[in-house]
Amino acid sequence: LTLHYRSKRRGFVYYTMGQIREVARHFYHKELQIELVREEVLFDTVHVTFQLTFDNRAFTFASLAMTREEKHLPISAAVLFEIFPFCIVFG
Repeated sequence: LTLHYRSKRRGFVYYTMGQIREVARHFYHKELQIELVREEVLFDTVHVTFQLTFDNRAFTFASLAMTREEKHLPISAAVLFEIFPFCIVFG
């Protein structure tokens, strides 16, 4: 899984890595490996790319069992941006 992290606060890359690792361990009971792929500063924003490696078999099996309607719920991006004033993108 590739995770892009953007922040105006510098120096939080390793703190963020620890937080993500601890969330995986504490809430999902998963061991997570995080690799720092790229870190760049664009003006006043830090853009970091992480590679997350973990056992995702349970999600894969669950997504295969979903019906087509469940996979594609009609919700616009504008609604998501209104609900969440920050952005975390997984891809």
